Amino acid sequence: MGVSARFLSAAAMAAAVGAASLLPSAATAQSTLSLVGADMSLLPAILETSPAPTYKTRNGSALAPADTLDYILAEGAFTTLRLRLFVDPSAEDVSDLAYTLRAAQQATEAGAGVMLALHYSDTWADPGRQDIPAAWRASCDLDVQCLAARLEAYTTATVNAFVDGGVRLVAVQLGNEIRNGMMFPTGRLRNLSCGRAGQLGGQLAFEGAPAAFDAIAAYLLAGLRGLRASRGAAAQAILHIDRGDCLAITRSALGPLDARGAVAGFDLLGFSYHPKHHDGSLADVRTAMAAIVVDYRKDVALVEVGFPYTGARFENRSSTWDWPVSEEGQEEFVKDLIDVMEDTGRPAAPGVGKGVGIIWWQPELINGFAIPAWEDGRYSLFDSNARALPALTAFADRQGVTPGGGAGPCAGGCVVGPPGGRDNPAVFSP
Repeated sequence: MGVSARFLSAAAMAAAVGAASLLPSAATAQSTLSLVGADMSLLPAILETSPAPTYKTRNGSALAPADTLDYILAEGAFTTLRLRLFVDPSAEDVSDLAYTLRAAQQATEAGAGVMLALHYSDTWADPGRQDIPAAWRASCDLDVQCLAARLEAYTTATVNAFVDGGVRLVAVQLGNEIRNGMMFPTGRLRNLSCGRAGQLGGQLAFEGAPAAFDAIAAYLLAGLRGLRASRGAAAQAILHIDRGDCLAITRSALGPLDARGAVAGFDLLGFSYHPKHHDGSLADVRTAMAAIVVDYRKDVALVEVGFPYTGARFENRSSTWDWPVSEEGQEEFVKDLIDVMEDTGRPAAPGVGKGVGIIWWQPELINGFAIPAWEDGRYSLFDSNARALPALTAFADRQGVTPGGGAGPCAGGCVVGPPGGRDNPAVFSP
């Protein structure tokens, strides 16, 4: 799509290491969590699109564009950058292969591991929308086995492109928020509230659900085969469900997939938690995580979380939340979820998983600039003046890590491609 020109060079990003007066000091302790960071898929586009914000440190010092990524990683003791990838997006969406590969290379240059989130769609995939990529549908129509074959080949070629491009690949997320299915309409499930999921006995109570689960399992197994056949085979495979606050929904989605053999091959179960969209409490998240590591014998991570630092008047249910909508509330939200992750599955027990990470959703978005900000930037880790908020530092503080370090991007194992890399034309044709 010709978007790579919007990037700062990897060398320019790496040059930020020399800006010692702005960057926090090195770590003096190590966290028990290996995947701590943020989904900053839009940061390169923001920095290269005019007008762009000038990000600032906690004390208000202005950051040069080339310093911004390094500052965020260091101040939060972030080990991991999550990046989303669409198959063949429109010109309005920057998350194509060329853009995302360059973003991943910048993250690697800055010392972070990369969590690659494959949406298996030309646009956003979430519980309400899981569109088959147009080129796949044109060649396969609704044939599940044909679509699975396309997904498998795409996964292998894509992961190869990132490894060959020199990316430090920590994990690959195979699908995004798939509790209602994948590749609609072939793998579409009924949307259930948390209460109904518990009352009805789950998704299998509905007509057509067994066939939908068969399709979803076929797609997940194809993704796993594609990953394991790639040069990034050792990267952690993540299965992502959005409702980290609802054990009934999680069991409703994962149970039938597990029975079909589609969960066993994953290394990690990932979840989202946004109080605006998920009505469970902190206690509900803690309960769900504690049960899941026993049920499925897998490590867990909150791979997409967010909470507003301002704008309570826009949140109809905020009076019921465990945190106030304020800078202090956002900071406490971070600390509480880190506590949940560090407590989950500990002390360790044989055959039980553990909590391994937390990823913030779009901390870089600030309202009023060229790139539109989700929720007017109220969920950012920077305020409306682009100054870093206390919640950013809380990631480091709550883990007992001095800003500037963490458990390391490869604490859980990762794949590092050759420096410089080489082109992989196969991936550029969906």
